[in-house]
Amino acid sequence: MTTAPLKMVLVGGLPGSGKTYFGARIAGRVGVFVDKDVVSHGFTEALLKKFGQPPSDRESPEYLEKVRPLEYQAIRAVAIKNLEVGHSVVCSAPYIKEFHDNAWVYHSRIDAERHGAECFFVWMNADEEMLHTRIRNRNAHRDTWKLQHWETWYASAPKEPPLNISDLIVMDNTSGAHSDMQQQIVDFLLRIQSRGAYG
Repeated sequence: MTTAPLKMVLVGGLPGSGKTYFGARIAGRVGVFVDKDVVSHGFTEALLKKFGQPPSDRESPEYLEKVRPLEYQAIRAVAIKNLEVGHSVVCSAPYIKEFHDNAWVYHSRIDAERHGAECFFVWMNADEEMLHTRIRNRNAHRDTWKLQHWETWYASAPKEPPLNISDLIVMDNTSGAHSDMQQQIVDFLLRIQSRGAYG
C-alpha cells in the first residue's frame, strides 16, 4: 500500500482574519494543529516582562527584534517534529513578513520535502470591518495597541495577499464573500485530498 505524502499547511493573514478558526477546522481532518499564540504565549509574555515591556506589546523593537523571531522558530520546530514522527501539521500564524520573503517560502518548501510532506500556503483575506469586529470581540490584551491606534495600524497592514507565492490559496473571509467559510473549508479539503490521502 502506497503511503500518501504528509501535509504541512501554513495559514497566514492579518490579526482577526480567521486563521485560528480555519486552521483548527482543517486540522480536524488533516493532522496536528500548531497555533503560534498557543505555542508562544507563555515565553512571549515572560520575555516581554524581562525586557521591561507590557505583556500586550507587539509593536516595540524589543518584541519585533528579540521575541518575534523566537515565536516563529518555536512554531517551526513543533511543526517539523510532528512531520518527523509522521503527523501532518496545520500551522496558524500571521506570517505577514514570512510569506512576503521568497527565501523563507523556499526554505519552508524544502523543510516539508525533506520530511516527505507537501507544503500548502493559505492566506486568509478579510476586510477592515471584519478585522475590527473580530479583534474587538476576541478581547485579547495583545490587541490593545491595535484597537487604540486602529487607523495607524490598519494603514500599515498589507491589504492584498502576497503575490510572490504562485500557488498561494486565498480564503475569502470578507463580508461580501461569494461562498461562506464552511464551504470554502470543504473545497480546500477536497483540493488537498486530490493530491493524496490525508497524512
